[in-house]
Amino acid sequence: MIRKPVFPRLIGLLGLYGGVFILLVMIQFTKQAGEPRPDGRSLRRAAGSYREFPEKRDFVPADFVIPAARSAQTYNEALIRWGDQNFSLWNRDISNQNDEDMVIAYQGEAVRRGNYRAAVSAVSQAFLNGTRRTYESSVYLGGAEIAARSLAAADQEKTGRLSRQIIEKSPDFLRESHAFEFFVIRGDTNFINNGMALISSIDPADLTPELTPGVFEGLMDLRLYRPNGDNPFEGLVDQACFVISQSIRRMPGTKGTDLILVFQGDTADIEFNMRLGKALLVWAESLGSGDWIHLGRSLILSCLSLEDGSGTVPAALTINRAGEPGEDGAPRVSSARLYRILRIGEYYPRAAAIGSALNGLCAWTAAPTVSAAQENSVLDIAVTFPAGEAHYLLIRGVRPFSRIELHGTDWRTDSQFERYDSSGWVYRAQDQILVIKLRHRATVEHVRIFYGAAAAPVTPPAENAPQQQVSEETGGE
Repeated sequence: MIRKPVFPRLIGLLGLYGGVFILLVMIQFTKQAGEPRPDGRSLRRAAGSYREFPEKRDFVPADFVIPAARSAQTYNEALIRWGDQNFSLWNRDISNQNDEDMVIAYQGEAVRRGNYRAAVSAVSQAFLNGTRRTYESSVYLGGAEIAARSLAAADQEKTGRLSRQIIEKSPDFLRESHAFEFFVIRGDTNFINNGMALISSIDPADLTPELTPGVFEGLMDLRLYRPNGDNPFEGLVDQACFVISQSIRRMPGTKGTDLILVFQGDTADIEFNMRLGKALLVWAESLGSGDWIHLGRSLILSCLSLEDGSGTVPAALTINRAGEPGEDGAPRVSSARLYRILRIGEYYPRAAAIGSALNGLCAWTAAPTVSAAQENSVLDIAVTFPAGEAHYLLIRGVRPFSRIELHGTDWRTDSQFERYDSSGWVYRAQDQILVIKLRHRATVEHVRIFYGAAAAPVTPPAENAPQQQVSEETGGE
């Protein structure tokens, strides 16, 4: 009996299995070609990800757009109507509410509408004297010492929480709204660099729906504050769009228009959808990407359309067995909260970098613009606000100084400055926080901080003298 040579048979088997392996690889890469790009075409998954993926489906953003979102004019008119309706509700309820979101939304709108003093006077004593009042509303109401301590503690807690997540290499820090903006404004260079390194290491396939708003926010914040540097979020945008495409649903609403919402499982969190809609809109507008602009607007308008007559929306919607949306029984969310997520108007409270970003000098303010220029030993901070109105700034990172000028005049400190119907200031050296009350004589006022040798004492102007009553405009204590 003649045996066939073994070696040629082995070569044949290897060739057969090798061909099968190549075929499987080709099938996998063919399947990966069906993912959506921001322009609606297919895209390939980022290289280096070798796990099983969900079945792809063609995604056309235009299929998830409601009529009111297609036109900028129609969309803006819808926001104006929503704002008018809720301003009336806030005006009716503010004197009975102990809710900081409502206080902030109402005051910010009141400045823009020209009835700011009446709005400040209408804030309830329950809120002014209660425990829900924090540094966030201090830009309108004052409370300098409490606000400064509250701001320092809040910044320390948030920095600690986010930095731990970055050190632990957890992408969950993207769940926090505008995390990179927080670090950049406060000049935390190490956390910025470590956070960017973490973003660069993320496998796109690990993105989940709850992280997608943070991708678009981070992308745009780094473009704003570090326009000439590498932006690690660029490599995650396509995958973020794909994740959204797998989770978005169109369903009938209760007011005659469809709802466009992104679900996590069978639940659509409304605050999440509002944040995502805003982040998508800002990103898409920067590209001029029409369909994604319309989709971002559709998410926002869908959330707003859920509002009832009392100015609240359900915290979440769930899909029932019939495939229809219904409330999940969770506490409701106020329209004031949604207003704050949208960052509508110019006069909302926020942290703002002063001068060059990353210099550590920042303000908690409701002023539309705060800028700074340093010349020799003088720091000149320019602040805008309507003439005749008063507001407060908490400026962090101010080194010990010799004197301050307000309204072009040397201005002494006074721990009781909030009781006077004029500008004033105090300084918390332990936190390097300068608290300033500015009663604007002009739209732009200058705070001039002098370092070095102190000037000879100057008698303060007459308006810096104590008054008999607390000014209604300040809400001072």
